[in-house]
Amino acid sequence: MISAAGLMISLYFGGMAYFAYAEEKYNEVFMNVSYCAVFLSASVYSLHLKDEKKKAQKNN
Repeated sequence: MISAAGLMISLYFGGMAYFAYAEEKYNEVFMNVSYCAVFLSASVYSLHLKDEKKKAQKNN
């Protein structure tokens, strides 16, 4: 659930970065790309934790 929400939020910030780039507002582009990267990495990390939890339960 957290990974899906993080992915959606990162897509939102990625889209906002695209529109800011089209309007040549480069400060907003860098800010939105940074937020996109933060939420995308949190999403991938939560998927990693979910996978590790499944592996730990499988080994017990």
